[in-house]
Amino acid sequence: MPMTSDDLRILLHDEAFIGTPPSNPERTGQIECRIARRRRRLRVQVAGVAVAVLAVAGLSAVASRGVFGGGDPAVSGTATAIPLRKVALPPAVPIEKLWPQAVTKLPPKLPNGRTYSTRAFVDDHTLLVTTSSSFEKTDAVWLYDTDTRRLRLVTQITTPSKATTFASDFAVGDGRVAWWTARKEKNATVAEIWSAPLAGGGPHRVATMRAGKDEDGGVERLVIADGKAIWSLATFSPGARDGIFEAPLTGGGPTKIPGTDGYHIVDWPWIGTPDGRDNSTDLVAFKELRNVQTGQRRTAKVGPGRWICDLTWCGSLTSRGMALVRRDGSNGRILPGAWAVTAQIALDRFVAISQLRSVQLYDLSSGRLADLGPARQPGSFHIIEPGSRLYSIDRADGYLIVNLAAIR
Repeated sequence: MPMTSDDLRILLHDEAFIGTPPSNPERTGQIECRIARRRRRLRVQVAGVAVAVLAVAGLSAVASRGVFGGGDPAVSGTATAIPLRKVALPPAVPIEKLWPQAVTKLPPKLPNGRTYSTRAFVDDHTLLVTTSSSFEKTDAVWLYDTDTRRLRLVTQITTPSKATTFASDFAVGDGRVAWWTARKEKNATVAEIWSAPLAGGGPHRVATMRAGKDEDGGVERLVIADGKAIWSLATFSPGARDGIFEAPLTGGGPTKIPGTDGYHIVDWPWIGTPDGRDNSTDLVAFKELRNVQTGQRRTAKVGPGRWICDLTWCGSLTSRGMALVRRDGSNGRILPGAWAVTAQIALDRFVAISQLRSVQLYDLSSGRLADLGPARQPGSFHIIEPGSRLYSIDRADGYLIVNLAAIR
């Protein structure tokens, strides 16, 4: 969903942006972190907000540092610096021509005449979408067949009283949909996990737990697997219980998965640590990965600088472009002039790039570059999630839906 002027106003009144002079690029990393936390309530796109905020403040989109607040890994003077070769971006090809099998165009409104938000693929031709009664206040979940354009109601959502976070982070699996809400209770954030069957039926509360001392607490990632809702908490606020939690979708108290202290869901069943909140110059977010099911471990060896790692690749947004390197330190490269929406990578292949007039997808496997065209509102983009196969863009003529898993 695109960022509005009201969203920007709210962000600019946030304490994270107050006293951030244009001459202080060190604050850009803190701004990015604050925006990432805000997305649970405003659901704005990270880079779109960052670019808008930095433009208002008189900063360049990337300033002279990586957006995570540290120095450029590409220009580190230490002996352990990773060599990063420049890779010229190829000419961008309209995605409808480059990967036609992966693209679907949908009208801006549902068959019932309502505007909507795309959430996830249920299968290759079925999208989970939501409608809202007001800004970000979801009132219903639907299944939308992209082939037949038929629409079916999954469940209606009633926002709990005193909610501080409306229904967020919809996940699908095992024939169900799950989401979470939050409310404030005695100066603490209490998160509630909800679920409903995709076949239709009312929602029920799966689990309730304390998730921090202030309004920045909440659920960070939510997935469905093995008949359970599984989630990691946003531990930005003091007092939040970090780790990975689970509860049967049929309901019951949350249980912490043993040995997950300090870990967060990266791409289930892979979990990682640390989470990248540290403002130190050298930090590798999710440097350590562990597969909860197999016990397999992976450690990133990327040298100095600020990085965020997924399953195979690590990325950093720098003043020279986007730095990319594999976890084992090989195949380092710089995409000059490419400002990624985030440094995370979808399906271990795709990087979302923000250009002045369009959004583009770069395929690390083939080196091809797809142009998705301009968003309805400039500066609004979707966030890349490592395990998601859905990437969509709200254009003036409707939604352009990309099934990343269909790209060969």
